[in-house]
Amino acid sequence: MKRLLLISYHFPPDAEVGGLRAQKYCKYLPCFGWSPLVLTVLEKYYRVLDHEKCADINCEVARTGMLISLRDVYLAFRKTWDSLLKGRHGRGSAASSGKSALELRERSVGGLKLLLLSLLWLPDDRTGWILPAALKGIQLIRRRNIHAFMTTSPPHSVQIIGIFVRMFTGCRWVADFRDPWTLFLRNEKRHFARVHDFLERQVIEKADVVVTATEQARRYLQERYRRLSPDKFVCIPNGYDPDDFEKAKKRLPPGEKRFTFSYIGDFYVGRNPEIFLKAVAGLIREGLLPEKRIRLRFVGDVRYFQGRPLTEFISDLGLAAVTDISDHVPHSRALEFIVDSNVLIVLSPQPFVQPTKVFEYMAAGAFILAFTPPGSLADIVNRYPGGFVIDGSLESARTAVLSCFKRFEEGRQRPHPEGLPELRHYERKNLARILSEHL
Repeated sequence: MKRLLLISYHFPPDAEVGGLRAQKYCKYLPCFGWSPLVLTVLEKYYRVLDHEKCADINCEVARTGMLISLRDVYLAFRKTWDSLLKGRHGRGSAASSGKSALELRERSVGGLKLLLLSLLWLPDDRTGWILPAALKGIQLIRRRNIHAFMTTSPPHSVQIIGIFVRMFTGCRWVADFRDPWTLFLRNEKRHFARVHDFLERQVIEKADVVVTATEQARRYLQERYRRLSPDKFVCIPNGYDPDDFEKAKKRLPPGEKRFTFSYIGDFYVGRNPEIFLKAVAGLIREGLLPEKRIRLRFVGDVRYFQGRPLTEFISDLGLAAVTDISDHVPHSRALEFIVDSNVLIVLSPQPFVQPTKVFEYMAAGAFILAFTPPGSLADIVNRYPGGFVIDGSLESARTAVLSCFKRFEEGRQRPHPEGLPELRHYERKNLARILSEHL
């Protein structure tokens, strides 16, 4: 069996969804002749842990620490310096003038500070892992008979690790982009974007295979790097694991059944449930949606969106009595919520991204409301029999919500017994097979 070194910052027991792709590759690649060895960070660097995910893992995992980055040093110095200045100028004339010495100093060096911070945070805030991981990766390839290695990002510091590993070993390299890199930086400052462009180009040119998670992202890179062979760029989408759903269905307790709308995940930047909630509230007020028969469920880092408490917004709309809010739960429990839902909500402002959750939503056979612009996510949801793409207007959200409920009333609790015809293509085992053909 051939050996693959898989370098990923996110990996179980990390609860971040970004670790699922690497986790499932490790589970299924041995079925296709590849034995993975994972290189990742120490568990202490993960924000939330989900040890249940480790049940899938049956491979060796090497973990390293991280160095303190220049940005960390700057922020620590800045915090100490600001506290000293606040103590010195907290009373007297500076306070009475309405502008503290600290505020005046900030204005005078604002441009320089922005430049320095941009340069200290390249390509992201995980730069402290680059050197330890690169050294460990080189060592593992030289000592463990590794036939190929794979880097998966974000964070894109992982791809910089790949540059060094390739430089010192010559080992075959597959660079996997779960999310695009420079495509999301088109509106950044010119000096900032140029450095990212340079780093991405180094990765794309030096890697043997470049994998994206959507066809749109693959075509974008092909066009951007036209002088390279188009065969170098491969799309391997995200997916779902049928084994996880069998377990979730068995654990699901029987009980009273209300028509349930669920959002599972975090409110990252740009994720805003406002239109959905206003649509539901309006339909209830007009008597088109019976309050006693519905339930709204939010699970994850969802307490705030755009700086506003979710509970406050829900209360203002009169939806508190029908809304349940939960913090992070293990992935297995999240799947139980998914299976127990009639309508599942996706909020994605990025046209080049298909979140992992949409494949799990389709596998559950529920209706899907996708609040997203035209692009990768809209394409796949439009093909799904129970999918509705919301264009951002309140009226389109009302129409979709009401349509789902009417189908439920007619006895069609699931949009289609077989869901998306090509759904089996997105099974994690099949995606691991596709990857094995490019290693």
